[in-house]
Amino acid sequence: MGMPLVQICARGISVCIFIVRVLFCNFAERFAYCFRIILYIKIMLDKNLFIPGFEPEAQGYGSGIPVITTPININNRRYIGNKTKLNNWIFENIKKVAGDAISFCDPFGGTGAVANEALNRGFKKVFVNDVLPANICSYNAFIGPGKWHKSKIMDILNEWGKINKKDLDENYCSTNYGHETYFDELTARAIGYIREDIERLRPMLTEKEYYILIAILLYSMDKVANTTGTYDSYLKIKNHKEFKLRMISPYSYDGVRIYQGDANDIIKGIESDIVYLDPPYNSRQYGRLYNLPDKICKWDKEELEGKTAKSRNTFRSKYSTRMAAKEMRDLINKINAKWIFTSYNNNFNAKDARVRNKIGYDEMLDILSTRGDTSVAEMPYNPYN
Repeated sequence: MGMPLVQICARGISVCIFIVRVLFCNFAERFAYCFRIILYIKIMLDKNLFIPGFEPEAQGYGSGIPVITTPININNRRYIGNKTKLNNWIFENIKKVAGDAISFCDPFGGTGAVANEALNRGFKKVFVNDVLPANICSYNAFIGPGKWHKSKIMDILNEWGKINKKDLDENYCSTNYGHETYFDELTARAIGYIREDIERLRPMLTEKEYYILIAILLYSMDKVANTTGTYDSYLKIKNHKEFKLRMISPYSYDGVRIYQGDANDIIKGIESDIVYLDPPYNSRQYGRLYNLPDKICKWDKEELEGKTAKSRNTFRSKYSTRMAAKEMRDLINKINAKWIFTSYNNNFNAKDARVRNKIGYDEMLDILSTRGDTSVAEMPYNPYN
């Protein structure tokens, strides 16, 4: 059977109400109402709701995925090196030295937590860069410039909330990341279905809205992934967490500039009062650790390899190799800023070579001192294990 008659009538009434409202609202509201009309008609046509008794193929519009409307922040994501808990300490030290600074550059942006904090603290211009697609998506969704309509986003979320995961077919996500690996089978199918639907909706979305929807999916799936915080491998879990769609908290800042590239390359074109450096510390390659969210973000459906489903060529940072010191020295020499702040942990003597720093303490001081007087502030902090 198709959708019950009462639901078809409800959709029709909603469309009529929105058409009436379009005639008596301002331009911004008119745009949002028009989108709702198009979305509702699209759903009805996609499901052949105008044909009584028609049994559509598994489209997924049943019931089954809770929608959490309380928005989550950009830092609400598991990520190695996330500086959320250190933000206050970092910016207190920045304020002591550079209290009159108005521009801030973070060329190793990661989750974007530090760049977001800079905006919260009143910096007028913020430059943020990373190489990983999922991180770039987060910047565009949470802090990047651009227009978006909350009502449109919520309408789409509510439609996704009606998905019956049991009705969904196998897809790219479930084939590579389901089957009780990174996600349970039904959750993986829902993730793949939603990601495909975002592409179908893209012509009706602003660029900001497109990234918001992808970020909602990325942050929602991170809450239920069978991992310890990275996607290098997965845990064998029998009792899976329930997949829920979680609204995020997007803001549009005109003073934000987003880059995607090698920090040593993009820094040449940036002039900022402050440059904050938080490069990779050890041999763990972020391109491998977060290959899964990058693939969901890009959605290029690349053929993946191995038991843990990785791309053939993930990005490899030189800062996680023996060339780290050389790269850091090159970067420091290219920076055009009044102040340079650097975060670096002190796992210099760790037993596990994978987490041991690639640049020694004295070597780091020597590199930084080539640009001026250098001081050190320390904060006890438990590293990721």
